[in-house]
Amino acid sequence: MSTSQRGLWFAQQLTPDVPFTIAQYLDLHGPLDADLIRAACNQAAREVESGTLFLEMVDGEPRQRVIPDVDDYPGYLDLRGHDDAEAEARRWMDETYTRPLDPLHDRLIATTLIRLADEHFYLFTYIHHLALDGHGGMVMLGRSAELYTAWARGEEPPPLGVLSLEQIAEHELAYVGSTRQATDREHWRQRLVDLPQPVTLAAGSAAPTMPCRHVGAALGAEVTDAVAELARDANSTDVPIVVAAFAAYLARMTGTTDVALSLPVSARTTAPLRRSAGSISNIVPLRVGVEPDVTVADLVRRVQVELTGALRHQRYRYEDMLRDLHAVGDHRETRSAFGPVVNLMMFNPEYAYGDITGEYNLLSTGPVDDLSVNVYAGIAGRSTRVDFEANPRRYGDETLIRHHRRFLDFLGAFARSADHAVGDLPLAAPGELAGLVPARGPHVEDVRLLPDVLTAHAGSDRVAVRDGAVTLT
Repeated sequence: MSTSQRGLWFAQQLTPDVPFTIAQYLDLHGPLDADLIRAACNQAAREVESGTLFLEMVDGEPRQRVIPDVDDYPGYLDLRGHDDAEAEARRWMDETYTRPLDPLHDRLIATTLIRLADEHFYLFTYIHHLALDGHGGMVMLGRSAELYTAWARGEEPPPLGVLSLEQIAEHELAYVGSTRQATDREHWRQRLVDLPQPVTLAAGSAAPTMPCRHVGAALGAEVTDAVAELARDANSTDVPIVVAAFAAYLARMTGTTDVALSLPVSARTTAPLRRSAGSISNIVPLRVGVEPDVTVADLVRRVQVELTGALRHQRYRYEDMLRDLHAVGDHRETRSAFGPVVNLMMFNPEYAYGDITGEYNLLSTGPVDDLSVNVYAGIAGRSTRVDFEANPRRYGDETLIRHHRRFLDFLGAFARSADHAVGDLPLAAPGELAGLVPARGPHVEDVRLLPDVLTAHAGSDRVAVRDGAVTLT
């Protein structure tokens, strides 16, 4: 069966030395059975099939091939002898997931158990997007936890019930030419016909590279409460509030009233697909009008409507939208064709291996052309978290940190101002305005009013204006 078109499109856009990989690790504290967890990860990778996926060229075209009995096993790295095992683990993980990958020869997915102390582990995985998307990665990780827990308790693991990669490919092929695809195409055609050019908070352009620049933080208690209250009033969750606030921030910072964002979606519209791995995810545009006089409450409602429509029509492929986009108007070529990314991380932040719970940490979502806003919903007793990932060739550390801090401040003001116009919300932090307002000139001793300055030489014969042969005193 052929590889996903979207994966190939992305692979073609990136230079060979920039791997399109997701990287993640679980932070596990406790008496973990190292051999058992590696065995669980090994079995999970084979059960979902993506973990033993390889690419090969057949008659000049790339093809997927699953090799269930491949001689491969999760790695083990013991760092207990290092003075700073956590720093060494982070250095090793960063080096591993950012190194160049040849999709036709290198391992597309690999897992390593890193031991930092007797009862402290990182379970690290890098995943090339050609083989597995973020949702699929969560499926594979969840299955390894399920297997470990059952084996540790001497129980039989429950059946997985996933679709094979061949079944997933058949499902995608059945969509092509269907009435569902035609309906989805019409939905997006209406939104693409006059799609605005992508906006950015950076100057110039540059090709993406790895690793990305990253800054993030959980929302403070006051902002969390304000976002939650606005969400209740809007019969919503935290996510549309954050997305609406970022659209408003982008509009205010760039002086535009028509904002388009890139929204990654799982494209899994059935229960069997949601239980399965593979690389199915898609990217769709999220377009929002942000006039200065629109109220916060109205903007949130607009975002809710757009999100609902985007999710309802999420299967229409990104590469097909690009083709449609170029057919309906002049739109410059870009990897982020719609605008900055808003990545909604709607998954479990913790995974239980027997009695040991691992905390999920995302190292990278892959190369970022411009800016990606990763929103982790406030679930399992946690507050909402907002991270910025950026192209390091376009954003310096100080610039990215400043935008992130300013946005979180803006989000707080946004959430507390449901009935206020977006254009009236404070945009800069108080410290950024120090010395700028109120505007004051330099101090002078001899103060004179403007009328006195203008009339001081009214009686003089000196020339004030000359036009050819004509002069005025």
